[in-house]
Amino acid sequence: MPRQNRIKSCKSDHCWLVAQDFSAYCKIHLKMIQSKAFILIQDMRTRLGPRWPDFVNMMRSKADPEDPEQLFVEEFQKILSFFKIKLSATQL
Repeated sequence: MPRQNRIKSCKSDHCWLVAQDFSAYCKIHLKMIQSKAFILIQDMRTRLGPRWPDFVNMMRSKADPEDPEQLFVEEFQKILSFFKIKLSATQL
């Protein structure tokens, strides 16, 4: 008899909703994280102005060769410091 998969709860503190698919978070917390990321990217784009394409190109060049959609946090922080963008601990 095959084992049934165990249901994972959301990784967010004090949340017991079921995590979505392969994510560690429930639908609500996924949406909140996506919204924060969107606002963060918009803010950086505004700050960088005409240097935005250079920023994007540098992120692409530093992405993981095995998974071009993934950029490690350490690399992201180096790119931010190169462009003199300071983020608070809560923004990272």
